[in-house]
Amino acid sequence: MAQTRIAELATVISNQTAFVDQYLQAHGISSPSFDAEYNEMTTPPKEITASKNAILEATEELNSLIAGPVGYLTSLNTTIVPVFHAIYRWNLASSFPIDGEASFGDIAAKVGVPENDIKRIIRMAKTHRIFREPRDGIVAHTSVSKVIATVPLLNSWLGLITDEIFPAFTRMVDAIERWPNSQEPNETGYNLFTNQFDSYFGGMKNDTHREKRFADVMTFFHAGGKWERAGLIEFYDWNSATEGVVVELGGSQGAMCVDLARHFPKMKCISQDLPDVVADVEVPKDLTDRVEILAHDFFTPQPVRDADVYLFRWIFHDWSDKYSVLILQNLIPALKHGARIVIGEVCLPGPKGNVSHVLERRMRGSDFTMKSCLNGSERSAKEWEQLFASSDSRFKFKGVATVPGSRYSVIEATWEGDSPA
Repeated sequence: MAQTRIAELATVISNQTAFVDQYLQAHGISSPSFDAEYNEMTTPPKEITASKNAILEATEELNSLIAGPVGYLTSLNTTIVPVFHAIYRWNLASSFPIDGEASFGDIAAKVGVPENDIKRIIRMAKTHRIFREPRDGIVAHTSVSKVIATVPLLNSWLGLITDEIFPAFTRMVDAIERWPNSQEPNETGYNLFTNQFDSYFGGMKNDTHREKRFADVMTFFHAGGKWERAGLIEFYDWNSATEGVVVELGGSQGAMCVDLARHFPKMKCISQDLPDVVADVEVPKDLTDRVEILAHDFFTPQPVRDADVYLFRWIFHDWSDKYSVLILQNLIPALKHGARIVIGEVCLPGPKGNVSHVLERRMRGSDFTMKSCLNGSERSAKEWEQLFASSDSRFKFKGVATVPGSRYSVIEATWEGDSPA
């Protein structure tokens, strides 16, 4: 008799978990635990990444199958939202020492919230493995609550999620009905939730708390950015550009250009961003002859002509097609024949899917965030191709290559028109 799907999944989980466990033991790495003493690896070793992903995928599918359709739907847990909100708003994870304990009353007094409410919130958080209750009425940390308390940038992420993104999700459908087919950045679920009709980023300029929190979250997510940058440098075939000129648009503080220049000693790199972003940026002294920081708005004509590569990382998903086309069209006066446009972003899978279910959910969750807050979008390969075609027929779409085991893809096109006069 053929093996059933649930038995297949159990075998995958057993085999892959055994491999990970053996690897961790052989290399003296602590086994995953919810104990507060456990310190998570920032980046899992490459040798176990595939196994880790296989375990996550198989356990998620097995859990869903065993629950059944009704059980699966009714177990989708929305209680994490108020739990996150309370932890962030009242700084619960930092309300008692990392290696200590506190009563519900102690925590309530510290944060100024009624004890009964603290009790029910923390006991719900326990079901999500945030905090533990070693004795009746006494609270201690788990590895999950500890990381919230010890990584301030993660706490900022909780705030962004609960104060801005989740509320924007609740009005996304309303925004779609109110502004059908809108591509405007100020016609979103976030605008309906806040009842303010500047764009998401426009409104942030007048709110220093939001601006700092968003910057903290970007710092948190790009803490692994060095790996991402290294992956792009090694994964993409830079060929002739290694002795040419690369321009990164929206390059923030210029970290990518610095990394490129260090890796390719004959490459010149120009990092562009808005004036207030680049005002105080200093280039490392040993690279001042090959790395330049330039103030530029990518919605205006590109001032650097004849570069070999124009690079964008995590830019286009912030913008609808209407504005993404403008970004590409503003390159055209500067493009020489054969110039490459290289984009590092998510590429959504097709209908049959070419990524794991868990990874696709993350990617489409990002797409929902872009839609709800910015009217931007993540795009599929077909949509990337169409974006270039809509911008100018002289762009030749070259394709998409996905970094193995990652949601990060490299999208490439070349300019087949004439060089600028």
